[in-house]
Amino acid sequence: MAYPIIVSLPSPTVVTRHGLSNKSLGTRQVDVSPLFRSCGLKSNVTVELNDSTYDVNPREPKNNWLYPAFKAFQIIAQRRKVNSFASVGTGPAIDGIGAIEIFQPNEVILTDVNPNVIPKADENINNYLSNNHRSVRYGSFTGNLCDPLIQSRLMVDLAYGNLPNIPESGIDFRTMDSSSFAHSSLSTGVPDIYRDHLLSTQYKYLLSAKNCLNPKGEVLVNLGGRVPNELVEGMFMECGYFPKITFSMLKLQTEADIVLDGYSKYETRDIKFDFYLFDEGLRLLSGTGEDLPPKLIKDELNNCGLRINAKDALSLHRRGNRIGHIVNVISGIPS
Repeated sequence: MAYPIIVSLPSPTVVTRHGLSNKSLGTRQVDVSPLFRSCGLKSNVTVELNDSTYDVNPREPKNNWLYPAFKAFQIIAQRRKVNSFASVGTGPAIDGIGAIEIFQPNEVILTDVNPNVIPKADENINNYLSNNHRSVRYGSFTGNLCDPLIQSRLMVDLAYGNLPNIPESGIDFRTMDSSSFAHSSLSTGVPDIYRDHLLSTQYKYLLSAKNCLNPKGEVLVNLGGRVPNELVEGMFMECGYFPKITFSMLKLQTEADIVLDGYSKYETRDIKFDFYLFDEGLRLLSGTGEDLPPKLIKDELNNCGLRINAKDALSLHRRGNRIGHIVNVISGIPS
């Protein structure tokens, strides 16, 4: 489902508000500077969250999805210039702020399916630009996947997506406080192998992103490495991309109760999802989870017998064990 789209790209810090009013939503300010510092970024960044945006714990920056995103941004920035950037599923726009810091683009476009999220993203971007005396053309949209960009005929050099995996029917995006669930209707038309491994959202995102990339543009997917790397690479190629794991690490599973329970419901005799005892995995990977080349991190953990499935991970979590999973940030260049 796509929401009505309003486009505004008139000046560096002017944005257009969309969707429903967020006046009734509870808000809180969070200083996310520790996240930026962990990646060597020096700006002071404070954002405001509401009940519809995903939560951020700045005390543990490496256990936030944005840490591997920023590391991947930095790797990409070393090899190419990104003049235009889009984040699909931005939440409170922290990824957009990181992209401005790292890429210094001319244009940033942010989208989210939740109509209560985009006004807060607008506010956070505007405050950041004002506080840091930066200038960038900025536009925001409410809509599903890349639909807003396609319908508005906007093209970008880099389209980034960190999208939910677990299908759930009857979702009301206006009140949902988890970033882990996607409406089950997104599974329609997805090949069984990807649907059964809970990759429907990523599959449809890859297909839609091809329609809004500039020549030599690329797509970037922030994805939990809970399924075989070969399966994900095959999905990229089937959707028309040459894939490459840009950054990989072992990350603590956040929202562990609901995420592990969600994955458990989709495990079968033939399909198991990969989780790890987090502290043991970190010790194996020399305490950082980033010491090995990306493709070897999963092999190393698996070969040492630390892999557990979702059902066992849920049981261990309920007994007080910290559970982790691999994060792969994968770039795709259209073939």
